[in-house]
Amino acid sequence: MRVFALVLSFLFVLHFGSSEASAEVVGVSNGTTSCGAFQAQSGIESRFCLQSPKAAEPDALVLFLHGLGGDEKTWQNYGLTRRLQRALEERGLQLAVLTPSFGPFWLLKETAAPSGDPALMPVVEELLEATLARFRPGLPVVLVGTSLGGYNGMQFYFKRPHRFDAFAFAGPAIVDASPLGNEDDIVRHYVDRTRAKVSSARTIVRSTRDRYKDEDDFRAHDPLALARTLGPLDKQPPLFLQVGQEDHFGFQSGTSLLQALLGFSGAPVEFALLSGGRGFFDHVEMDVPRTAAFLERSLRRP
Repeated sequence: MRVFALVLSFLFVLHFGSSEASAEVVGVSNGTTSCGAFQAQSGIESRFCLQSPKAAEPDALVLFLHGLGGDEKTWQNYGLTRRLQRALEERGLQLAVLTPSFGPFWLLKETAAPSGDPALMPVVEELLEATLARFRPGLPVVLVGTSLGGYNGMQFYFKRPHRFDAFAFAGPAIVDASPLGNEDDIVRHYVDRTRAKVSSARTIVRSTRDRYKDEDDFRAHDPLALARTLGPLDKQPPLFLQVGQEDHFGFQSGTSLLQALLGFSGAPVEFALLSGGRGFFDHVEMDVPRTAAFLERSLRRP
């Protein structure tokens, strides 16, 4: 019996190792999505949604990191990601999708921030491992991120590369500037270099400057600084970077520089500069067919 678009009215508890996640189960046309709260061993809580396919076992798990203003339901609600999932299903790939969230704005760091934000990277890692324990051993894992989620995903790309089979980012928030220092000077130089809007540049500085203890802390998480440390002997998984030409934030400049640095190191990276745009988030563009083809190649490689 086919049952979908049905909201089940009960709550259940998913036992993830020694941690627990209470979740509401929602039936959807391509499987079942459970959304709830996961508490890590540290006591830090993450909201999450886990979408499982109709098939008994998925072909891969997608860890999806949302952008500014998103939440744990963004994968199901966002047009780009819905189209990407359909394109992958048309290629014969059934996906489980895990979306963690700590609110509309959060930075993935291994250390606590001066703002009081805890270290969130260990929490996402714990949630990911607990989720994978529900599926067959060796299930491939890919990471997809949009905008701020692309910046957050780069932390895994550089620091946990062997945990993932591929990475794909749309409009990643790669900023060629430190937010620490005099705000007016930072904004002026950044706008001159990237053609970003002044208001958007100020948003970047003001939303991130209290997340880093000092310049060393910033560089330890800055994708551009991390890319400069890679050498030809480092084995990075395949990466697909894409960004829109219309860009209020200057992320096109940072993403282009990142692609050049990674290419120089010999890392396997594809890059697409896309036309079009959608207002404030013009930089978040995705070539859905090309992204689906990239992920399929990455998942089916020997």
